[in-house]
Amino acid sequence: MKGFSIAANDWGVHAILYKGFTEADSAAWLAALREAVGMVGKAGRASSLFADLRDATLSSASLDGLFAQLTRMGIGRSAVLLSDPATAKRLRAALDTANAGHAVRVLVTDGRDRVSIAAAYSWILNGTEPRAGRVPDALSGEILTFPAPVRDSFATQPPMRAAS
Repeated sequence: MKGFSIAANDWGVHAILYKGFTEADSAAWLAALREAVGMVGKAGRASSLFADLRDATLSSASLDGLFAQLTRMGIGRSAVLLSDPATAKRLRAALDTANAGHAVRVLVTDGRDRVSIAAAYSWILNGTEPRAGRVPDALSGEILTFPAPVRDSFATQPPMRAAS
């Protein structure tokens, strides 16, 4: 299995990098990402890009390739999930410099946080600003850090008796 998956659909492109993603996969990932963004961009309307990159470490070349797709003509509201705050700051700074930060939300989270995934999709599909305990300025392009989900241990109950 490759270290990534990319799907193009009606609203845009969904890209995931897996733990097995290596630098050798980088060129194939960027080529597939360019192709997918090109396919959805032909519809004549703004498309979105959702990139879940929490499980991979990105090189500068991979980050530059992602940046090129996020700032590409025809890409509208987009969201990027990262686990590394330093990488998020580099991406955010590049987006702000290119004046593309108003359409992209960079979310930093630990682990498999459904709240951050839901916030990213809500931004892409509905334009609802992600929140992390506060409301960010709509054009500020803040990096939102979501806390790791708390796992409560539930008391186990004995199985139900079969009806007689």
